[in-house]
Amino acid sequence: MRIRPDQLVSSLQSGNLAPLYLISGDEPLQMTESADSIRRVAKTHGYEERVLLEVTRNFDWNTLFQEADTLSLFTSKKLIELRLGAHKPGTQGSKALVEYCENPPQDTVLLITTGKIDSSSQKNKWFKALENTGVVIQIWPVDARSLSQWIVRRFAMHGRRITDDAADYIADHVEGNLLAASQEIENILLLTEKETLNLTDVIAVGDNTRYDVFKLVDTILEGHKERVIRILDGLRNEGVEPIIVHWALNRELHSLYSLASDVADGLPIDNVMKKHRVWSNRKNPIRTALQRHKPRGLQRLITSAIRIEKALKGVGENKGTDPWIAITWLSMRMAGIRLDQDLLKTL
Repeated sequence: MRIRPDQLVSSLQSGNLAPLYLISGDEPLQMTESADSIRRVAKTHGYEERVLLEVTRNFDWNTLFQEADTLSLFTSKKLIELRLGAHKPGTQGSKALVEYCENPPQDTVLLITTGKIDSSSQKNKWFKALENTGVVIQIWPVDARSLSQWIVRRFAMHGRRITDDAADYIADHVEGNLLAASQEIENILLLTEKETLNLTDVIAVGDNTRYDVFKLVDTILEGHKERVIRILDGLRNEGVEPIIVHWALNRELHSLYSLASDVADGLPIDNVMKKHRVWSNRKNPIRTALQRHKPRGLQRLITSAIRIEKALKGVGENKGTDPWIAITWLSMRMAGIRLDQDLLKTL
């Protein structure tokens, strides 16, 4: 049986647990919360023992049956988590999953989590066996049109209300990142006790929140030197780990490279924006960045980002480099600004 993520909680509360659950997708917040819901309800039903099986290249699929057949010393009910990640079951795994579904063990719930399953894999015998035996929850990214309503429902979960224009404002700010949206909502809930929040309330709370990496990235794209340094200083003073900032910059570099490559191939920039689903509020910053960066230059910056990552992790020829100087250098180069040595010494 297939159900949507928003149907999972009511399904879990409606009766007995299914013998297995398959959660697939690549949106981390919904994946985590769906799995947490199953774990939580399983525990209330007496599934106290939890066994984790991480599938790797050389995973022994007999381990699944061994765990299913092994009696616990402490409880008669067991939750087995099988984490496929980006791995496909393969021939052995496919046979094992089909065999498991033919006779699922009593008092055992199997929770399988995996990346997005494409349409061709959904026609395979192992997927159909899982679907017929248990519950399949496929997680899809929330698109721009649906994100605002997701935010409205999220506030409602906390007993609060938010106006549509305020939800739209948050949606534009987080650019489709559900984890960022969830964090923003939690921050707003902490900073105000109003039962119904409007756009003015959300903006006022946002103006008092800390500088974050999302604002940094947009400021870099726009090429504002002084503001980039100010935001970096705010992040450093608040104890944000440089590796987190590096992650955001590195992700943006790869995104820009894909966009710039399509533009270099002759595609109109508006078509490129549409192809890569660039959010409306980011189109101008992205357009500005693409005017100063070509694919070859972005490749060089990506190579630099790799060296900086190694330095941040304490390896490579540049280990021991001040992490914030390295991050600042990369930020300014992405912004199209060269740093002289005297300025670097003041950072």
